Amino acid sequence: MITVLRTRTIAPGKVTDAVAWAHEMAAYFEKKFGCPNRVSMPVGGHPHRIRWTVEVAGFAELGEMLKKMQGDAHYAQMVAQASELFMAGAVDDEIWQAV
Repeated sequence: MITVLRTRTIAPGKVTDAVAWAHEMAAYFEKKFGCPNRVSMPVGGHPHRIRWTVEVAGFAELGEMLKKMQGDAHYAQMVAQASELFMAGAVDDEIWQAV
């Protein structure tokens, strides 16, 4: 099992819009790429962060998902349109493997 985590820092004053967009992106992602995912925010610590969590069976499935994402123009357009919702460069990606 591979878990992919993407965390973004939300721009000042954009929490409501960023949360709405995050759920819109999660729904599109699940429909288009077939990967259920969840959106979450921290309860403690730095509160202006949002995270998407996706689980796939293995590295082959992860590779296929990434390949589909790179070729999806609508996905790229959605990401570009949301640029004002997040702090530039404030993205953290992690890939974890179950042991």
